[in-house]
Amino acid sequence: MVGTEASRLSTFSIGNCKVEIQGECLIDESKGKDLVILAPKDARIGISEIEDDKCLEIKNYSFCLLHPKDIDSPNTSLLQEVLELYSQELPTMAYAANTGRNSDFLKKCIFNGKYKTLIIRSTCNGLGEVIAAVSYQIIPTDTQYAEIPLAVVRSCYQKKGYGQIMYKELSRRLQSVGVLSIFCWADDVSEGFWLKQGYVLVGEVDSKGKARKLSVKADIKKMLCFPGASKLMVSHLKKDLLNCINSSLDARIPNSDAKFPSTIPDSIAYDSYDLNEKDTAAPEKGIKRQMWEGSSTSLRSKRVRGDHATNNSQNLKGDINNHSLKEISHKIMFMNMADDAKKTCLTKIVDDLGGTVTSDGSICTHVITGKARRTMNFCVALSSGAWVVSSSWLKASFKEGCFVDEANYILEDEDYLTKYKCELRDAVARARANPCALFSGYSFCFTKHIQPSIDNLSAIIKSCGGNVIGRFDESENTDKIIFMASEEDMKDALDASKRGVRVFSSEWLMNCVMKQELDLEAPQFAESL
Repeated sequence: MVGTEASRLSTFSIGNCKVEIQGECLIDESKGKDLVILAPKDARIGISEIEDDKCLEIKNYSFCLLHPKDIDSPNTSLLQEVLELYSQELPTMAYAANTGRNSDFLKKCIFNGKYKTLIIRSTCNGLGEVIAAVSYQIIPTDTQYAEIPLAVVRSCYQKKGYGQIMYKELSRRLQSVGVLSIFCWADDVSEGFWLKQGYVLVGEVDSKGKARKLSVKADIKKMLCFPGASKLMVSHLKKDLLNCINSSLDARIPNSDAKFPSTIPDSIAYDSYDLNEKDTAAPEKGIKRQMWEGSSTSLRSKRVRGDHATNNSQNLKGDINNHSLKEISHKIMFMNMADDAKKTCLTKIVDDLGGTVTSDGSICTHVITGKARRTMNFCVALSSGAWVVSSSWLKASFKEGCFVDEANYILEDEDYLTKYKCELRDAVARARANPCALFSGYSFCFTKHIQPSIDNLSAIIKSCGGNVIGRFDESENTDKIIFMASEEDMKDALDASKRGVRVFSSEWLMNCVMKQELDLEAPQFAESL
């Protein structure tokens, strides 16, 4: 072993570490970056980290924006240095997808004029080497978007914070000129960095350069570079507007200062009570009656011929998307919303998207809720053909800048599935295929003790295309009459049954409405008695 004998106190440096040895020892420095120390048991060895002088002061840097159209000599030499940096740090990007042959991709990104490059230069001892670089373009077909095909930090400066500094500066510059969303291309190594900057995965490109699972607008997609074996990610500069949004779609952020509420609470004016409860839990009847009378005309205008007695299972993404309801402007009803501040915020978002907010189930086109509750407004809205969606639909619409397709956001309610033995999306499909037609051609009359109240049941029946009459003997066609009875009116129920009139309980009616299926084969009320 070739070595040197150290004194009682010795200090040595290896890499970015300082080694202090107290006591006699023998040090071998012949192994390059390795240091071999032979010392007795009573020797004390201390090792501490030394920061690189180049990165000791993170303030010692400056930004410079480069463009190949600027043909001055310093600019050209810096672009050439960036190309060398990209080639050194991103060697796989120098090969054409799935060929193993050299590619001009790196050179084209820097010199063909499509992309600009922002660099960080060291200012230690004057203007020094390029520390980091990011190439980007503002999408010409939609200047609210930008693309980053390449970004790198020189290896000796990595994990020092320069990548984050560079990205923040680029974000600031892009936001100042109206860019709202940035796409970037990442590989397995850089994906972690972009995730920390708030990016989400949009899709992937295989080694042949073929995109998979890519949801991007066509006019933007054709402007992107699509490097092989990469991942397309997106981030939105107005994070304060999207702090509660977690979906990963190609997005355009509306110009709004509102924050999207993270949760939807559990009560709402005009619709905070379940129809299973007594009238004492409901708001004043006058309010309900006024709301219903004011919307009866619009409800009738939505009626079409049809009968839900047949099994009308339609694909939500198929024919029902072409229903005439799609032409109606978006009228949103929030269910379970007691917080006025959040409701005001959500109302503004709906307004910004071009919709309106209503508390009337008979005219709404969309119900946003977390639970399918048997309230009058919910039943009326469902029967009228409204979409029943979760809050994720509005969040996705907010990100997209317009109302998105509803089929992927139909509310999934396990309690509903357990109670009614069917999926809510199937009920929505049936209602949208034949809105306001579940009870079409049928007349209903009630006993005086029926619950829920006659007013509420009448509103629901009318929203389903049914007719309400005072007595079951007002019509000669008993096959089209349904008598709604309660246990307190057993005598009237038995009398109607003897006359050939179908007699059911209010529970039967509510189950039909919630499932949007007319089950005339169910056990009748008089039979159960």
